[in-house]
Formats: sequence, structure tokens, C-alpha cells
Amino acid sequence: MNHINSIEVIDNAGKVIDMLSFKDVTNPTININHLKGGVYHLSVKTIDGKTQNSLFIKE
Repeated sequence: MNHINSIEVIDNAGKVIDMLSFKDVTNPTININHLKGGVYHLSVKTIDGKTQNSLFIKE
């Protein structure tokens, strides 16, 4: 299981909306209630330096 170091929430224009840092977390939760409806990108970085990107849609 990968331990998460940070998560960035990025809007469709490429602007970083949120930057969340963690200390050795395997299953973090993030609050997206403040985001407007639209498409967002998540950039998840693990403590071993790997990055995983994904998309989500906030309605």
C-alpha cells in the first residue's frame, strides 16, 4: 500500500486550487464542498516520489 505525501486539486485551467500535505497516510479524505461545479484533476504524490493523476467531476 502506498503512503500518500500530498494531494493537489487542480482546476481545468491548470490552477492549483488546494494543496494538502499528509504525513504517512494510506487513505486520506479531502473536502470538495467548496469547489464549484466542473472538471478537476487530482495529483497524488506518495512518499516514495511516485505521482498518480486522475480526473473527477464536481456537479
